[in-house]
Amino acid sequence: MKSTQTDLNRAILSQLPIATALVDLSFHLIDASRTWLQLFQTNTEIEHPEEIFTFFHEHVGCTPDLLKEYLIGNDIRTIRHSVVHDNHTQWLESTFAPWLDEDNNIQGTIIQTIDIGRQVQKDTELEHT
Repeated sequence: MKSTQTDLNRAILSQLPIATALVDLSFHLIDASRTWLQLFQTNTEIEHPEEIFTFFHEHVGCTPDLLKEYLIGNDIRTIRHSVVHDNHTQWLESTFAPWLDEDNNIQGTIIQTIDIGRQVQKDTELEHT
């Protein structure tokens, strides 16, 4: 059953138009779309659950305490955060939503992340004009 559920999760994640990750109640990343992994500069498949904090550890604007608060919330929250790779700042926006089973029990968190670099660049240019 576990393998079937993992295959189903992976099939659904691969079809979503937004980079998406699934985090369980123990704060472990249990699956993620390739686009989500690429945004977080990791190209490996999720072989075993890894703590979500390892993916955000270098991100400005997303402390472990804030991340934990967003992961245990029952509402939808959004945060903007950035990380520097090779002297280039990557700006991201992540939305955290409860991941519910068929009986509306919380199973974890769904994280959807988009690259907002162009938007931040345009906003910065507007501020300087």
